[in-house]
Amino acid sequence: MDKGPESSSKIHFKPSDWRKLQANNQEQQQQQQQPPEETMAEDWQKAAKAKADSVLALIPKEWRISDIPSAEEQRDVTGDFVRKYLNEKEIEITETDAVGVVEKTTSGQWKSVEVAKAYCHRAAIAHQLVNCLHEIFFDQAIAKAEKADKYFEEHKKPIGVLHGLPVSLKDQFHVKE
Repeated sequence: MDKGPESSSKIHFKPSDWRKLQANNQEQQQQQQQPPEETMAEDWQKAAKAKADSVLALIPKEWRISDIPSAEEQRDVTGDFVRKYLNEKEIEITETDAVGVVEKTTSGQWKSVEVAKAYCHRAAIAHQLVNCLHEIFFDQAIAKAEKADKYFEEHKKPIGVLHGLPVSLKDQFHVKE
């Protein structure tokens, strides 16, 4: 037997009371789920600093720049500015196009190791100036270049058509070690 809406055990609220109750519940849930904003900012800053420090630690000390100018002091960090941190051979190598690098490495004029080190050095300088690297694999690059040089020495021919050419990948690609 239906007794009608008056006998219902439901509690009835005015719309304004209902909105206040919802807002109060949402606020309580947010406070429980999220740490205070200051803590989140501190955690983010700590994590970012830890990552930046770990990347910087992978740059050899001899490639470190002691006095890094601010963006206001040095607007253009290319060309002559970056060249002052490189030797003549590194400038020649890193300013040669890919075809030229391969011609030199596959003919034996340049060693793959010297090419890899030149590019790694220039990348290390760029990173210190503009924070452009997410991961650094300089040691692996040099180790692979050593293998390429050893192969070239033993067989008197390049490993392949890109013998000695350094390659850098954007971090969205999965790289097999």
